[in-house]
Amino acid sequence: MNIRTISIGIAAALLGTGLLWYSGNGQNKGIAGWETLNSSIERTLAEDKSSGTQNKATIAVEPIQNLDEANTDMKAADSSKEGEVVAPASEGKVNVNTAEQNGLMELPGIGAKKAQAILEYRQSHGPFKGMSDLGKVKGIGPKMLEKLKPMVSF
Repeated sequence: MNIRTISIGIAAALLGTGLLWYSGNGQNKGIAGWETLNSSIERTLAEDKSSGTQNKATIAVEPIQNLDEANTDMKAADSSKEGEVVAPASEGKVNVNTAEQNGLMELPGIGAKKAQAILEYRQSHGPFKGMSDLGKVKGIGPKMLEKLKPMVSF
């Protein structure tokens, strides 16, 4: 091998490395005028949170926080009968997002009217995320929330 061949090889390697380094730097902007799906979803979720509303698309893309709990809920749902409270057996709690009216009425202070109000709220606003959402149901105040806290799951 002569010096010229070695020099050309080194120059080609340096040039190739430089091009790779240059192409990796900077922000990947994609196609001009196009928006990625992730940024579109993030923007929609941010708008929904700021306006305080929640739509079916938002509910569909929310991540499951605890996969083990979700799997337990699914197993309980498979083995349950219609109208039965669906909650993980180990917890012994009533899941307010899946329970029917009869199951909700097993909770202290929840009669037919409040159970119906919970079902209507859940239908119009989507699943409850926590105790604060449950407190938005007509007829459920801070004292009742304290009583229900150890007995409900979401």
